[in-house]
Amino acid sequence: MASANDSIPHVVRTGHEPRQAGTWHARPPLRHLPGQYIDLHIPGIPTVGGFTITSTPQTALPITTTAPERPEPPQTRYIELAIQKSPGNPPAAYLWQAPSTILNSPVSFQVGGRFTYPPRTLGQQESAAIENAVFVAGGVGINPIMSMVSAMDAAGEARSSFLGDGGMLD
Repeated sequence: MASANDSIPHVVRTGHEPRQAGTWHARPPLRHLPGQYIDLHIPGIPTVGGFTITSTPQTALPITTTAPERPEPPQTRYIELAIQKSPGNPPAAYLWQAPSTILNSPVSFQVGGRFTYPPRTLGQQESAAIENAVFVAGGVGINPIMSMVSAMDAAGEARSSFLGDGGMLD
């Protein structure tokens, strides 16, 4: 079921959200917080695509080893986005093409969004003191939470977390 917001362009719908200054070419390392999204600018497509980053910040950053005598093999840096197949959405339709068609094509982006974990309003000590986290989502609202829960796990944070999905039944 489509909502009234589906016809409002992403950059208008999210215009009040904070964004990084400038537009960057998509080359690692990308710096983002769990829960953020990207405004994706694709050459030749005037519509800006807004896609939630579902991977953790750790997957986008270079891996450094603390033991130079035993270097780890290099790992591929990447970001994972939630992109629904939607022929009527030009940026999504572009990204749903065969990988051989679009692989290594230039794109640029901005990282945005204030729905992050830990919340930006908390300091490091306050964030470290969090013992329990409860996440509730419905529909596509689960997308930013995927990054948040995965980032907590990747950082080895010993927190209790509960994820509730408020999906609808037809």
